[in-house]
Amino acid sequence: MPIEQHEGLSIFVQDFGDGERTVLGIHGTLGHSGNFKRLAAELDGKARVIAFDLPGHGQSEDWDGSVDFCLLSLQVANSILGVEPMDLVGHSYGALVALSLAMHRPDVVRSLTLVEPILYSALEGSELWDKHQARIAPMMAAVDAGDQDTAVNTFMRHWGGTGYWDNLPEERRLAVYKNMRFIKACDNFCHTDVLLQDGGLESLAMPVIVVYGTETLAEMPIICENIAARMPDVGIATVDGAEHNVLMTHPAQVAGLLEVNFSRS
Repeated sequence: MPIEQHEGLSIFVQDFGDGERTVLGIHGTLGHSGNFKRLAAELDGKARVIAFDLPGHGQSEDWDGSVDFCLLSLQVANSILGVEPMDLVGHSYGALVALSLAMHRPDVVRSLTLVEPILYSALEGSELWDKHQARIAPMMAAVDAGDQDTAVNTFMRHWGGTGYWDNLPEERRLAVYKNMRFIKACDNFCHTDVLLQDGGLESLAMPVIVVYGTETLAEMPIICENIAARMPDVGIATVDGAEHNVLMTHPAQVAGLLEVNFSRS
């Protein structure tokens, strides 16, 4: 489990399993590379899974705020991607990093799997846009005010899923409190239309699967449908009974969907 140097930072990288394919996994805000461990176990023998801790997450070097966090996330992911073709899998915020990476480096992305992508800008114009804005406003205000308890409770109530917070070890709970600043740091990337401009989605020629759980937030089906509507080679898949953390709670089902994408590329 080595520490590697990427973009001048010490980044913790995990390498799981083995197989013909190589998957690069990008976790979501407040997550870590271990979120891909159960998925990798399901894929062992079919694919090697490389996952890393984003700056300031897990065991990677902290983010000092001197550069844009979202740009730094993309630069680190791009450095790890390298020059050999890989299959990209991103969860939540990590799905936006994966999507951006696929737009910038389509030559080395064999397939793209977006799990619960929080591209909230894809909601604009829908009936849920105002409700979404009203939902996140108290959390953002709490982050700005340094009210960690309110920020964490609001975040976990909406995004954590049933029982997720209760089952987190104490050290992970402390990490969540520390890293609520990343919710603010990722906000512009999630809510601006930078990923929806200039025909970027339409240009993606690799096979894409967009995945969400049937018990997830009401916004997610609309986000996924609006993203998929603009891609040339895409499927939408649901995982029965899953909430936002479907990557960790339903790894066998997600692995099966990945294998479908493998067969198409």
